[in-house]
Amino acid sequence: MASTSCARVGTLLGVATSLGLGVMQINQRLARVAPVGTGLAIQGAIMAVITATATVSVVLGLKRGVRRLSQLNMVLAGALFAFVLLAGPTVFLLETFVSGLGRYRQTLPRYSLWLDLDRTADWQGQWTLFYWGWWISWSPFVGVFVARISRGRTIREFVAGVLLVPTLVTFLWLSVFGGTGLNAELFGQGGVAQAVERDVALSLHAMLDTLPWSAITGVLATLVIVVFFITSSDSGSFVDDMVTSGGHPHPPKPQRVFWAVSEGAVAATLLIAGGLTAMQNVAIATGLPVSVLLAVACWSLARGLKRDLRGEAMPRGGEIPTPELGVRPMRRRGAGLARRLRGLVRR
Repeated sequence: MASTSCARVGTLLGVATSLGLGVMQINQRLARVAPVGTGLAIQGAIMAVITATATVSVVLGLKRGVRRLSQLNMVLAGALFAFVLLAGPTVFLLETFVSGLGRYRQTLPRYSLWLDLDRTADWQGQWTLFYWGWWISWSPFVGVFVARISRGRTIREFVAGVLLVPTLVTFLWLSVFGGTGLNAELFGQGGVAQAVERDVALSLHAMLDTLPWSAITGVLATLVIVVFFITSSDSGSFVDDMVTSGGHPHPPKPQRVFWAVSEGAVAATLLIAGGLTAMQNVAIATGLPVSVLLAVACWSLARGLKRDLRGEAMPRGGEIPTPELGVRPMRRRGAGLARRLRGLVRR
């Protein structure tokens, strides 16, 4: 019960933090192309639109709602990525990717355990701890959702599709977009760093302004942000629905509406309470209990895989959920998973 409650709260606050950050970026773009200004009123209106769209999507379900929006988002993001890569300093971006990947591999162990002993500095709290806490708070939601859509996959397919490919895409994305901003500061017209110092929500649009067709790409980037946070909200709501309904693969629609609206309400509350600072504090506070839950889950997974590899049966009365039948007894001794693990070892 405690673990499910922690998962629900972590998912709710993690998605709400993302929604709040996305609304701030969308507001900045709208203020550039329309006389709407910036502030809590317009941000609340944007939040209401995103929440309403996400509610409709989660009510439609995985196939008709969440999947179609996710596919649209991948196409739009891919188009934006390709434009920045080709229109920007392509050679410099590829060099940044290679050197950054090597630097990351070398420094990851060091900075994973590094603590800033300077009590007057706040960089680690505002960046490292904030982002780690934010990502950790997403872990229950991402784990449950990915498991829901990955039924029938092998362990190799799961690791490649969930861990390796997304990590590589993230490296590419950060190298291209971050490298374009760095190139503008080092060898171009600059202005990106100053925009970020004024308002971190301006960073993406300031970078796009250094490239051709910035008016068009700015609209495309805003659309990508909107659709991304809609899909984050509806999939997060779907996971909360599943958890609160005891793992049911098709939770009741009124419950879906409740969680979708709750995420929007929490995000709006964080914006009113303190904006970015409030979101950072919530993400860090949420990440701590969820990290303990993750450690227990990792231990449980390793223990379960070892038992399965040895061909041991589950304890009497053990059951596993299935999307088609709800639950069914685990009568086999896990031979299928053991064969897959042995195949991985041999290859």
